[in-house]
Amino acid sequence: MAFVNENVSEEEIEKYGLWELKNKYKDKFRKIKKEHRSHYTLDWTIDRDREIWFSYLTNVMDPDWEYRQSTGEEVWMLNYKGKEVEVRLFDPPLEGSSSFEERPFRKIWELVSISPESIDGVSNKALKEIIKEALNVYGQFGVKSRVPNEDVEIEFRGKEWH
Repeated sequence: MAFVNENVSEEEIEKYGLWELKNKYKDKFRKIKKEHRSHYTLDWTIDRDREIWFSYLTNVMDPDWEYRQSTGEEVWMLNYKGKEVEVRLFDPPLEGSSSFEERPFRKIWELVSISPESIDGVSNKALKEIIKEALNVYGQFGVKSRVPNEDVEIEFRGKEWH
């Protein structure tokens, strides 16, 4: 089995502590309270055979900007056989596609950081390949995509990917 996009079951949310993980990276103004969690659906890109999942956690807000604007940086989690790897990606504004009607729909990712850079015999290069593979399946917006995956072209920019 390869990566697939899917909604996370309640059992898996509990097993991996996904609400706590999401809130760990959110600032105090955007934490999701227990009483509001039923209004949300969590999703991920998962390869069950290899025991790897990849999920968006939050965008990074600049506390010094008025109205708490996003910096364009996003925090993701790669879970590789139970080991967590924090992945920070940058989604360059005004680059890539500007309309869901564009074909191919272009999505650009710049790698900001991977922490830790390697885990238990899995090199930094191998982690980057797994992240690329997951993002290619994730496509425009995972299970919530408005563009069919076959119409999405992903571009990985920057020397950090190599």
